Amino acid sequence: PIYGNAFISEVASWPEAETYRRPGNDGFLHFENGDLTVAQFEAICKALPVELTFIDANDINRFFSITNGVFARPKTALNRKVYSCHPPRVQPIVKQMLSDFKSHKRNKVERWFKNTRIQYVAIYDQEDQYMGCLEIVQDFSEILKNINGLKTNNIITTQYKYLERDE
Repeated sequence: PIYGNAFISEVASWPEAETYRRPGNDGFLHFENGDLTVAQFEAICKALPVELTFIDANDINRFFSITNGVFARPKTALNRKVYSCHPPRVQPIVKQMLSDFKSHKRNKVERWFKNTRIQYVAIYDQEDQYMGCLEIVQDFSEILKNINGLKTNNIITTQYKYLERDE
């Protein structure tokens, strides 16, 4: 835990439970912190205010959360090299970034395009072996519009009135 354990010095181990939680063919995705059905996981991914793309260790597009986001992601891009989704002038940059992730030279890259933040995060397993790259795209247009709107007293007053209890 980030802030340590509250009221205990050590987290108890329960080996039988760990054995029980191993992945199986029961229709669930088993995570360290709980289980979800595939449908639940997909719905959660679609509800997140970010777009997720996973590129595996062989630079193959394996997953994206939505197809019609900031960047178009046709389903034909799945199971293909990530370079084929980028213009030729960008391909060397993508190759270098993934190479840096594989060699542990870098583990994160962030870019901004207009009001859009694009983060690339290297994913490593427990043995520190490179598993792939997670691309996280977030459009900040609406957030920035709301922040700019909060600067006026009208909107702040309106928000406080909304929060006040009717008497």
